[in-house]
Amino acid sequence: MRRIFVPYIPVFLLVLIALLLMTGPSLGSDYVDRVQKPVIQSINIRQQTQKEQEQWMTERANLKAQLAALQAVNRQLLDEQQSLQKKTDSARRKTALLKQQIENSASLTREIGPFLETVHRRLSNLVADDTPFLKDERINRINALRRVLDNPDLTISEKYRRSMEALFIEAEYGSTIEVYSQTINTGGQELTASIFRLGRISLFFQSPDKNLTGYYDLREKAWKVFPDSYIRDINIAFEIAGKRRPVKIVNLPLGRLAIP
Repeated sequence: MRRIFVPYIPVFLLVLIALLLMTGPSLGSDYVDRVQKPVIQSINIRQQTQKEQEQWMTERANLKAQLAALQAVNRQLLDEQQSLQKKTDSARRKTALLKQQIENSASLTREIGPFLETVHRRLSNLVADDTPFLKDERINRINALRRVLDNPDLTISEKYRRSMEALFIEAEYGSTIEVYSQTINTGGQELTASIFRLGRISLFFQSPDKNLTGYYDLREKAWKVFPDSYIRDINIAFEIAGKRRPVKIVNLPLGRLAIP
């Protein structure tokens, strides 16, 4: 509820005003000028002062309300500033980490490139010097790996993955056996034979009528025929590898190691 301020006027001033009003016409204009006008001016000044005071109080209340609103906005802005500062600090840390990872990746790329070239070279030499099992398949794999290493659009991680894949496949040959068909040359004659691969240790062949058996001589890089005394054991080994006979111990002539 709005308060109304009534100007305070002393009692003697009110009495004086009343006397002046009652006796004004008889006192003359000079008296009015000297007494009545200053009193009226004083009243007007007090009334004007009262109005200005009310306006000032209203303005003061408005300013206090604006100040409170600005303080609330300021607190909100400070909270947002702290939140943004935390996000900025987090983004800077992430940027620094990514920069470090990029530098590490570049360093790793420089180091791993020559290593992958070494892996490819050794795999190529292995396939070239090894017993000739799955020759075309293995050569094709090495050539495919060469194209991968030469492809600038592939990442170093993909090149590494493909190199390790080729390496692991070659390594697995050392712990597996298999039987497959292949045309070989033995004694100057072409023969389509069954080939028994015993890990990476030896390759044996068997003619379609099972009356001729032999092995691959890694030292001379040629297929050699076994004496007839080996036919029985070689045939048993082929049946075991082809899962046509239960596993059993078989005496196989492995020959001598080829030492480069």
